[in-house]
Amino acid sequence: MSTGKVFLFISFYTTYKVRIDSDYWFLLFILTICISTDIGGYVFGKTLKGPKLIKFSPNKTFAGMIGGYLLSIISGIILTNFYYSENLPFNWFIFAILIVMI
Repeated sequence: MSTGKVFLFISFYTTYKVRIDSDYWFLLFILTICISTDIGGYVFGKTLKGPKLIKFSPNKTFAGMIGGYLLSIISGIILTNFYYSENLPFNWFIFAILIVMI
């Protein structure tokens, strides 16, 4: 089995388990953070440019990295304010940061 098929299998299985073991909120939160990170990194990186981040991926910039973090945290806060009426504990913020880093 190729590594691409293994990656797809693990991705689909993880999505299935997250959906079955928890409610839609958790899956929506993870997807929102991932998509916001990509969009923020692209928009801020293309707009602000700046020094390159690493040599493995030559088009990544520090501005894109910071933009990805900012947009994902902002979208996570907006999503949680729509879903929860009370304040969320600090561990959701840490969880969002971990998703962004991965």
